[in-house]
Amino acid sequence: MTESPLTPPVAPDLIVPVQLHALTVSEPESDPGYFQRFGPNFTKMLEEKKAAEPEPGRGTQAPGTGVYLQWQLPEALATAHYDPDTEETTLPLVPNRWLVVRHHRVPSGRPGAGEVRAAAWLIHSDYLEYAHYDSAHGPGEAAFLSDDPETGAQREDWLGRAVDLRVEEWREPDNAPDLFLTAAGPGLLAFAGFQPYHPNVFSFHDTLKDLEGYGHNEPAPTTLSYCAIGWYSDDDGDILRRAADIPGLLPPVVNGPADVLRALGWALPGLTDRDDDGADAAEGPAPGPVRTVYSGTALGIPWDYYETYASARPKDYKPRVAVGHSTGDAFAALTHRRTRSARTAGLVKALYHGSIDSHDLPDGAAELERAAHTATFGAAAGGTTWVLVPRPGGGDEGLNGPVPPHLVDPPEWLHQLNTDQREFDALTIELAGLRERLRTLWWLKELPGGHPEGFDSEAAAQLDPEADGSPARRAAAVARRLAELALVIPHGTTSEEVEAAIEGFSRTKRLPPELELRRTFEESYHRTSDPVVVVEGAGVGAPLTRDPDDPLPCRTVEGLLETIRAGDEQWAPPAALPPLDLVEETSPLELPVLPAPGRALLAEFALLDRAARTADPDEPGRTVLDTALADPEQRLTGTPAEYTAVWIQPWLPMYLQWDLRYCPAPYMTGERVNWTFDGERYTWTGEGADPGNGQDGPEWISFANRAFLTPSVPHVLAAQTKRLARTYGQAGAAVLSRLRAGLGNLDLLSQTLDGFNDHLLMRDTGARQFTPDDVLALIGEAGHVAAPGTLNDDARFRFQPLRAGQFYFRDLRIIDRFGRCAVLTAVDGEEHLKFKPVRSAEATPSEPLRENINAPARFVQLPPRLLQEARTRLRLTSGMDGRTASAPAGPSALSGWLLVNHLDKTLLVYGPGGEPLGELRVIRTSRTEQRTEWTRLPSSPYEHASDLEAHHPHLAGMVAGLLGPIGPFQALMATINERLGETTDAGTGDTAVPARLVGRPVAVYRARIDLELKGEPLTNPGWHHALDPEREEYPAYTWPVRLGDPYLLTDGLIGYYAPADGSPERADYSTLYVTAERPDDPYLTSIGNGASLALPAREPGKEVSHHITVLADPHNPVHATTGILPVVDLTLPAEHVETALRRIRAAFRLGPLLAPVRTPAAPEEERRSGDGEHEGLVMIRPASWHGEWTWAEPEAEGGAVRWTERPLLAADSAPHPDDPAPQARAGYLMLRPALEEDPA
Repeated sequence: MTESPLTPPVAPDLIVPVQLHALTVSEPESDPGYFQRFGPNFTKMLEEKKAAEPEPGRGTQAPGTGVYLQWQLPEALATAHYDPDTEETTLPLVPNRWLVVRHHRVPSGRPGAGEVRAAAWLIHSDYLEYAHYDSAHGPGEAAFLSDDPETGAQREDWLGRAVDLRVEEWREPDNAPDLFLTAAGPGLLAFAGFQPYHPNVFSFHDTLKDLEGYGHNEPAPTTLSYCAIGWYSDDDGDILRRAADIPGLLPPVVNGPADVLRALGWALPGLTDRDDDGADAAEGPAPGPVRTVYSGTALGIPWDYYETYASARPKDYKPRVAVGHSTGDAFAALTHRRTRSARTAGLVKALYHGSIDSHDLPDGAAELERAAHTATFGAAAGGTTWVLVPRPGGGDEGLNGPVPPHLVDPPEWLHQLNTDQREFDALTIELAGLRERLRTLWWLKELPGGHPEGFDSEAAAQLDPEADGSPARRAAAVARRLAELALVIPHGTTSEEVEAAIEGFSRTKRLPPELELRRTFEESYHRTSDPVVVVEGAGVGAPLTRDPDDPLPCRTVEGLLETIRAGDEQWAPPAALPPLDLVEETSPLELPVLPAPGRALLAEFALLDRAARTADPDEPGRTVLDTALADPEQRLTGTPAEYTAVWIQPWLPMYLQWDLRYCPAPYMTGERVNWTFDGERYTWTGEGADPGNGQDGPEWISFANRAFLTPSVPHVLAAQTKRLARTYGQAGAAVLSRLRAGLGNLDLLSQTLDGFNDHLLMRDTGARQFTPDDVLALIGEAGHVAAPGTLNDDARFRFQPLRAGQFYFRDLRIIDRFGRCAVLTAVDGEEHLKFKPVRSAEATPSEPLRENINAPARFVQLPPRLLQEARTRLRLTSGMDGRTASAPAGPSALSGWLLVNHLDKTLLVYGPGGEPLGELRVIRTSRTEQRTEWTRLPSSPYEHASDLEAHHPHLAGMVAGLLGPIGPFQALMATINERLGETTDAGTGDTAVPARLVGRPVAVYRARIDLELKGEPLTNPGWHHALDPEREEYPAYTWPVRLGDPYLLTDGLIGYYAPADGSPERADYSTLYVTAERPDDPYLTSIGNGASLALPAREPGKEVSHHITVLADPHNPVHATTGILPVVDLTLPAEHVETALRRIRAAFRLGPLLAPVRTPAAPEEERRSGDGEHEGLVMIRPASWHGEWTWAEPEAEGGAVRWTERPLLAADSAPHPDDPAPQARAGYLMLRPALEEDPA
């Protein structure tokens, strides 16, 4: 154990408040129909390979009458911490001793009748019946796991016992085992939360049998109060002493006890609220606590065996339910239904997704929909690429400075590093796929019961790493290669380790100090999430988590409650505690092991109990405790513990449990596509589904499960509002603060239908035994196992790797911490047919499953989604050879630039680096005919357009498609003008670009699109498919990819040229695809839904790609939408764009121009050097704007044409008799960057 930073010489015990929930179960309330109480069954898990937790509706138990107590552990004790170094998750140890004290009035007919007396139990929370005590102290109550000492195998054990201190004296056991108990217990996330999981561990059932009155068989009516006090039986296990041993719990630097408490989310007046950590410069650190004691109360509980008590539990079938593809999606639909306002729904949706800041901007609504769509997917790393970049502050001279040689010509070791990294990434994916298959085979082989003939022997052969050609042999080889690659690639488990590894690697390569090796991340893979349910009116009583700005207030003995005012009296804690009931000699509780604050806490409890039992003389109908807590400043002296309150019957929603039926609506049936894509979302045509009777049967896939409910919606809304408040002034912040308080109290619960997607893949995500160490290295660990069904199961139908269809709920209910239920819908009374969930737009069926199907409003639609991780890849490729282009070291994706010259009505064409090539213009060949011709620009070597082919093949193809009839040229010019007018001009601030004088440049570049699966396609794990899996159909389906978004001001697409038939890498330049819906020229074709770029989703190495030529605004991204994956975008690297734009020279055709040439007088020093003789053209010189004007004209020389370029000399009124006679000239006015700005 690491030495705790809390080591002052004198340290008080820290009293940490806990919530003590008390559920009364009277005879009418004990009806099993009101409850879903169940517990784990580890025997079935170990012997039958079943999930530890039972399926919904199975293994339920009726509650007993009496009072169920549950102490809710503080968040700090129930929060796990992950250590990336060891890849282990650590939970703090929790208190393993709890004293439960009850105060009650003695029933009539018994000694002391009418007096307040006490009952007390010691809860031995970590009592492990078999492993530690060999049943010496009776049975444990909570199902647990332990190791059999003879075999070492896991077995079911039983945890926790209660000792009645009126009957048995408590003594700490000899040779007590080391503390081991955590909030997860045997490894179940719900262990500390769901009361039936932890009886006599974190809860206690008081049957009240000892309160049966004289001559009665049931407990007499009375008022009860309870107190629970917890502690560690070994101080070395205390959280304050162990905090330093839990990775990630404490900050890197801990200066004293206050820092530890702050890290735990706790506050102690006089310590955590002092900036100096409670220290005095002369005396050193102030004494801080080194031990914790936990305490909670439940006060003034009325008890009557035949009565029921109101709670926040909603009435059955009353809460409103919304369903969507994400929480924000469902919540917005619910808001729209409640307010009948699409704007309000949009605003709360934007607030939830964090885009409220931009919601009222022109693109705000579109950006919101994109964020909401992305939120329906989970992301996974897509790989790494290494690049060399100038180190910040390392002497980089900006865009105009020289590019370091290492960036122009990257060193060989960088190529090798990226080669190794690509292999590492690919093998990592391959190993995951191999392990998934091997895990399936191993699991099926180990399942009890009958197996297909020969299955076990064939599975064993495939699981044999020594067998030639076996998947296990390949997996072992891949694992070895990955280990080798890990030695030559900088890597680490934390960001700090990665940075250190990169620095070390750079030193070994002797990287110059002005350069930095940096990793960049490839596009993420995405997998669609499970559908989400939002419930309104569920009776939420607690936030998702405690606000960090409101730490849990703790106390010491000095800070306990001192007095309560009752009328004119001041009550203090009693000197003597109530005596124990049912003992021969009535005396107060004596428990030597009780920590020091225990006696004072019991006295405070007695004071609170008295106040809860006594009617307030000044407030009829209320108790002294009611009025005291309502006005603590006037009626209380001292500090009441957090959660101190008058009892109400608890309703603590914890689970959402469902039973649904899903009917697939396949994306394709044979050659027929059953879903249509409109460029944004998919709509079902109504064909392909077989709903049978519309209720149940073999045509439906049943799925029942349960998952944790959380009030995440109000939590997220409050957090987003808090973020907004930081950006507004005081008045705005005050309004937002009030809004935050209101949003945080919304009665909303939400939960994904966990496991839905896995169920369609025939996977079971229930908690199970860890994978044995002897096969772990081969098959790995995962959060699921194969669910092959029976030997005769129709696995081909059940396996749905492409999710598309509709479902409805047969049963949906909320279950609280004690197992109480609120039914939202059920088959009883055919309530499920009356159930009408609020559905988001995309979750609303576009067609009924069957004509005249019963109760169509109950159905929820799921559009097509891949259940395998995949990604849309939109990448730049070389403008020459199709290689992937990356900045700064890779080849440029630019093929060239276009610039519309509105003055001359021409289209200027430039090379990828901004060099002038030529212009396209319309000429008249006769009185009635016109055609588009190519004219080279000054200094261009390309006299004919066909000459471009050798060095600019894609630009040549595009230009060739524009020559001849003027229709394509005019259509392109109009399209450029129209689209640039519809998009944001993000380059308006760059006045150093001379081309801006003419207009907005258009980039022509190459890109590649493909849909990539993460690894080999998913395969069926059914009994008759697992050994030799068939290739599924879904990798052959094609999906339209819509490029560009005409409704986004920030989408830069003007158009693209799609691949030619039979040549995916060569574009067809006879047709330009544009965003306009109905283009009026045959040269233009509407992009529509993106069918021209339809692609299948394939595994790496087998992908089908489209190589396209794009025309776009260089400063704005181009978006790609598939509907089945998040929208992706593509942006040109700034370094390629800015460098090229500053080299582009604006050119204006001019002629005839009558102007002389002149040689201006040069300064003496230039004449001496010979640099002063520069002939210029005399004319009225345009404004310099940003650059220098020149005149270029063609001149014949030896049968060839060469271009002469002269500077412009300003015409003036002075006589120049030596000037030659003016000549009529034709040429170009050229504007080039000023010399100091020219990146060339």
